[in-house]
Amino acid sequence: MKSILSSILSLIVSSSSNLPYVSHYSYDFQHGWLNIIVSEYNSKKTCGDIRISNNELQYKLFCGKENGKGMIPLSKIKLKYEKDIFSAQSIISEKIFFSVKCTQEQYRYIEKYLKK
Repeated sequence: MKSILSSILSLIVSSSSNLPYVSHYSYDFQHGWLNIIVSEYNSKKTCGDIRISNNELQYKLFCGKENGKGMIPLSKIKLKYEKDIFSAQSIISEKIFFSVKCTQEQYRYIEKYLKK
């Protein structure tokens, strides 16, 4: 029983550790967007971006398992930060749109922007 549980835990940890990560971010004053640039796991190669305005989120990710793009009103999603992972999830269907690695400092900046 212990070996099954440890196998499941190691699978969860290894799959989350291979996530793309927030490499940097900036604020576009002209358009009012927070631009978050995402890079591939264990690389500096950019593989997507996440843009957040005061009423919608746009994302384009082409990062291995984290593939997809979309425009979603902020009122329809829940942004979460848990165990160094930043994710967006549908409030209605609970579908996770994306998950990326993110430091606590980076998330504090994102959170500060969202509270404006």
